[in-house]
Amino acid sequence: METFSPGNKNHNPWKTDRLKEFFDYFRKNNIPVILSPVPVREAAIQRNHQKADMIHQSFIGRLAKEYDFEFFDGYKAFSDQSDEKITNHLWLKYDGHWGQNGSDLYAKKLSEYLIENNWPPETAGNLQ
Repeated sequence: METFSPGNKNHNPWKTDRLKEFFDYFRKNNIPVILSPVPVREAAIQRNHQKADMIHQSFIGRLAKEYDFEFFDGYKAFSDQSDEKITNHLWLKYDGHWGQNGSDLYAKKLSEYLIENNWPPETAGNLQ
């Protein structure tokens, strides 16, 4: 079985057996899915300066489009934040993970997105 590797240019993510199996199951059973890239600190800062999508961001967007899943751009949750705030208030200082403030901001932006887009869709399968 292939493994997931978005940085490998010879790797075809749509041929990843396990990922395809999951996605096909979700579609077959009409289970709504949202895919979202989750940026690390340096990528969030870089994205805000270059205003172009990061490889991880583009990859997840392409997967969502290919499988007709919803896409929430996790990078945009941080797009209006300063470098200083990202570095010192939203991420853990010596770690690549969000701190509580970063998690709260992402959750707020995601919940706003869900409300604006009437999520989950009424056509969703039985989620019980």
